[in-house]
Order: sequence, then C-alpha cells, then structure tokens
Amino acid sequence: MTTLFILSVSLFLILIWLIIRNKASHQLIATHKKRIAEMVEDQDSLHRRIQELEWEKQQLYGVVSHDIRGPLNRIFALIQLTQLSSGNLNQEQQEYLAKIHIMVADGLGMIRNLADCQKLESQLIELNPDTFNLSSVLAVLARNYKVLAEKKNIQLLEDIPPGLAVFSDRYYSTRIFDNLLANAIKFSVEHKCVFLRAKDEGAWVRVDIEDEGPGLSDADQNRLYKKFQTLSAKPTAGETATGIGLFVAKELADKTGAELFYKRCAGGGGTIFTVRIKKVK
Repeated sequence: MTTLFILSVSLFLILIWLIIRNKASHQLIATHKKRIAEMVEDQDSLHRRIQELEWEKQQLYGVVSHDIRGPLNRIFALIQLTQLSSGNLNQEQQEYLAKIHIMVADGLGMIRNLADCQKLESQLIELNPDTFNLSSVLAVLARNYKVLAEKKNIQLLEDIPPGLAVFSDRYYSTRIFDNLLANAIKFSVEHKCVFLRAKDEGAWVRVDIEDEGPGLSDADQNRLYKKFQTLSAKPTAGETATGIGLFVAKELADKTGAELFYKRCAGGGGTIFTVRIKKVK
C-alpha cells in the first residue's frame, strides 16, 4: 500500500512537472514568435528606409549630373571665349583664368563620373558596340587635355599611329581614357610629362597612359579600383580627388570587354595604366 501510494504521488508530481514544463514551453514559444515578428517588422522598416535612401541618392545624382552640369558648362564656354582674347589680360589675370579653367574642367569631370557611377549602380549601362577609329578618339582627347596640361606646365606627349580600329562601345571607351588622362595630369607636378601611346598588338590595340607623378604605394594598389577610396597621392593644383574615376574606368572596361591594368614605372616613380581593346567582334 505504501509503495502504491509513493508511486501515485510520484506520477502525480511528474504530471504536474510536465504540465508546468509544457506551459513554460508554450510561453517561451510565444515569446520567440513575438520577438521574431518584431524583428521582421524592424527588418521591413529598415528595408523601406534603405529604399527611401536609395531613391534620395538617385535624386541627388540627378541634381548633380543635370542641374549643376548646365551652369558649369556655360562657365567653361565663357572661360574658353575669354582665353581667345587673353591678350587684353595681364599675367596675373591669365594665371587666375587658367586656375579657374582647371577647376571647372575638374568639376565637370567629377559630375560625369557621378553620372556614370549612377548608371553602373542602377544597371542602366546600355552598350552599343561597333567598329570605330580609336586613333581619332585618342587624338581628340589628347588635344583637349594638352590645353589643361599646359596650364599646369605639364607636357602631354603622344604616339598614336593612325587608323587603329577597334570593336567596342565608342562612348564608354572614350570615358575610360578620359578618366585615365585626367588622373595622370591631376597628380603630376610642374615640368613633368604625361605620355599617351597606342600600338597594334595583333588581335588587340594597346594604349598606355604614363605619368611622372609620385606613383602608387603598396597600400594604394590594394584599393586601387574601389569606389570612393582616395589614394595617398594628392592633386597638384587644388583639384578634387573623389576616388570615383578609377572605379568608373575599371567597371566600364569590364563591361565593354576591355582590359585595364596598372604597373609601377621603373624606379618606383610614376604610373602606367594600360588598356587593351579588341580589334574585331
């Protein structure tokens, strides 16, 4: 009888323990469900905020690339007209005008890069590949950048054989060389040279842009093509360094099927950026 009583009490206690445990489990599950629901709600709220910020960023890109570019283009045109009659200006005024020219050209380049960056992030790059004369494109860029180089007392030397035809997107290929030339001049000091060379390499056309600037450190090379990563070298005439130009050049090279790579000049000073573009489809 005593044994039966002890067994009954034990079973009763076990039953009570199971009931309490089951109730606690339900409470714990309910707490977890509530917490998960709160986390999902927080995540949805965060996602909506991210979408809002992305929309705001795209709007800002639009303002910069359209509303600001217009006035800068007009200022740039006025500077060019003023320089045509610069004989009426004294030496100091001409130097100030040259500095304004450099600043406005730099600002326009930054805006173009922001517009390209927006297209790359939004997957809006539409390629129109075709055969075109790369020699002519490089000659026009060289002519334009010689004007800016001369204002910094830098010599832009070119070696471009005629008739180098390639198959790629003409506009975005031009943007690649535009960025590389702008950087080469931006980071060069007075009385140095920038070299623009092109050569036929069978199935490819190779273009080298070399400068005599400070070169890139090992740390620089590790973040060379990363967006908004400024390098150790500083612009030499007060230009901006946003860390977008090389990112855009590399992304456009990859998208157009070109190759872009860097090597250090002999002796450690200066940089050489090389672009290879296919000659045929």
